[in-house]
Amino acid sequence: EKILEYTNNFIPYEELITLPDDCELVVRRKEDTFYFIILNYSKDEQTILLNDECTDMINNHTVQGMISLEGYGVMVLKIGEDCLSLFQFNADNIRKCKHKMCRI
Repeated sequence: EKILEYTNNFIPYEELITLPDDCELVVRRKEDTFYFIILNYSKDEQTILLNDECTDMINNHTVQGMISLEGYGVMVLKIGEDCLSLFQFNADNIRKCKHKMCRI
């Protein structure tokens, strides 16, 4: 926790996405493209807030604002280049960190 606070990465994507406690965010990167994988561990539908446009890779459409994720559902979002500026600084800090838990 101290490392994440020190590198300003305690919640590195909070400017782009807000999740309920029953959901998990997994971040993957391929070259210069980031993907958010959202997992709903609850049987209940959950509401997620996206502050910028992203592409829903499963349904192949653009999403933004308040979106619903069905119980035990999964969503894969492709993050557009215009969104990257919201967290690029934090991602750079994570990459520079030598600790395994901080690697993307």
